[in-house]
Amino acid sequence: MTSDTLQPSPTEVSPSPTDSWRNAVAASLNLRAQEIHLINAQQVLTGIGLRSRCLYGFTLPIAESLSNEDQRPPGFFKMSLTPELTELLKSESDITVLANNLGIPCVQILRPFQLTSGEFGILHLEQLNGEGGEFLATDEIIAQTDRSFGARAARAFIAISGKTIPKDVDSSCLRRDSARNESFETFMQVWEEKYNIIFSETDKGLDHALVGKFQNIVVEIRREIEPLIKKAVNPDVEYLVQNDTAPNNLFFRRDGKVLFLDLEHASATHNPFLAQLTDLANYYGRMWPNPEMQQEFLTTYLEFSTDSLESKYQLLKATAVFGSLYLASYGIKEGHKEHVMAESLLRNLENNLGILKQKYETMK
Repeated sequence: MTSDTLQPSPTEVSPSPTDSWRNAVAASLNLRAQEIHLINAQQVLTGIGLRSRCLYGFTLPIAESLSNEDQRPPGFFKMSLTPELTELLKSESDITVLANNLGIPCVQILRPFQLTSGEFGILHLEQLNGEGGEFLATDEIIAQTDRSFGARAARAFIAISGKTIPKDVDSSCLRRDSARNESFETFMQVWEEKYNIIFSETDKGLDHALVGKFQNIVVEIRREIEPLIKKAVNPDVEYLVQNDTAPNNLFFRRDGKVLFLDLEHASATHNPFLAQLTDLANYYGRMWPNPEMQQEFLTTYLEFSTDSLESKYQLLKATAVFGSLYLASYGIKEGHKEHVMAESLLRNLENNLGILKQKYETMK
């Protein structure tokens, strides 16, 4: 509601927040209130959950309410309720348009970002559901999903990872300050930070031999990739980084196509090695509940990427190590809610690297 809305008389009943939100969405999208279905209104009202400040919902146009010229597909919307999230939502809209223009398979925008009459931000997207494909939305689903989804993800990343941004394309919506890929120096700062968290933490609740073995692998891989990162810089070209890759940010369509979602954190870098490493490592780490899926991801990328075998192998070793280092740092302390993730990443790394090496040896 706007600030100058008339106050209700004593005999009038003020609309509930959910009714106000539904009406704001309906007015912005030219639909009726009964065609708007809120998903997380109660969580937003009570402040529960990581996304509690953003409202989500479906639009299900009633066919008889539309003319033949105005038929619209079911949609999904996001509505921001704070200035910070409004900026983020606008960024997601702009970057999704850019990514589609670059040939990256993304969710389609039904209506670009706009402000509602109450100064909320709203973005209207095509609706993706279980009939059209699969989301790997939770750790439990990832654990139970067939390992072949790792291969499908790898093929999708091969097509877009480190994609060149043409100079004549407006990419001002992308970040240029993402520490994991801005420069060699910022990347190494992140590496050092995560390394220190893991190996200075005394209350890990992990086997000392396991931690020691992990440390040896991390030190070895760092020594191998430092010259590769420095050498990869290309000051004349920028490369796209999704910057928030995870199984729940991909949609696996039943026709075999994979869509990339939630691009609001995307960035640009002059270093193609770091562009690829950022996205591959984060995705590898987030597959931690399913080590077989991680293995399929690594070996499929090694087999089908068009880069040279040696460069692919170095990149993928770094992917497994940095993905484990980066994500394990969040839950390394015993009792942390993500401690199981940290332990799994450390425990499975050596075997996953061994399987990657076997594949590499067969391809030499």
